Amino acid sequence: MIAVRLEGRLGNQLFQYAFIYSVSKNLKTRFYIDKSVINFMVLAYFDIKPARLSVLDQYVFTISGYKNIFNHHLKVAFYKLLKGICGLHELIFENELSPGEQLKSINDKVLYTGFFQSEDYFIDHKKEIINLFSIKRNYCEQFENILKTLPASKKYVTVHIRRGDYAGLGLALSSDYYKRAIDSIHTDENYYIFISDDFEFINREFGHIENKYLSENAEIIDFQFLTHADVCILSASSFSWWGAYLNPKHPKVIAPAYWLGKNEGKELPVNVIPEGWIKFK
Repeated sequence: MIAVRLEGRLGNQLFQYAFIYSVSKNLKTRFYIDKSVINFMVLAYFDIKPARLSVLDQYVFTISGYKNIFNHHLKVAFYKLLKGICGLHELIFENELSPGEQLKSINDKVLYTGFFQSEDYFIDHKKEIINLFSIKRNYCEQFENILKTLPASKKYVTVHIRRGDYAGLGLALSSDYYKRAIDSIHTDENYYIFISDDFEFINREFGHIENKYLSENAEIIDFQFLTHADVCILSASSFSWWGAYLNPKHPKVIAPAYWLGKNEGKELPVNVIPEGWIKFK
């Protein structure tokens, strides 16, 4: 038995699930998801069958009233107990180390903690992972209804701009990055779809673009604008990473060259940007 502790939101959790699924396959063992820090958002949006999860996730956490019974403190205690019962020791994976180096330490009886932001962590089972991350039909239908209202003859360019917490951390990308990325692929056929947590910034910096749509929809709808785009222009976000990665069109993808490492001048996490994506400084 192995486990992974959830941290972060949807994009991070997709990396964590892909990692633990792949490692469990390679080790020929079972796994469970440690939800002591945050709930498992992936199950809300993706059609992952319960049989693919541990018995714990299948039965205990689907009991009616679970959310009321297991408050935060009880959850922390429960997973601590479960870790002990399963005889797991904790291993932390660091963003600064290469996936190849860290994968050498893979073993059974481990609770893994980290963000695992590279396809190297699940490359052995890439096709399975892509098939697993199938969005639930009701969310697909919601997206299709919105898509019908947009010009059908255009080439969709989805631009993901994350500011919010990134601005305070010094990780927000400049408007120049996005403008140069847009200029590099611009044609009159393009229709720009902006996804962001800062529409004031978009209106100020990109108000001159006429053929555009500002998405103020639920995150799973925004995610599908990435999975259906002809071109994806990304922020340094695991959310936009997965949206581009799961796009069956294999679109042109423009990504920030150093991802989260722009202040250090090196790619962080190591190997986060897949081969074939275009890196813009």
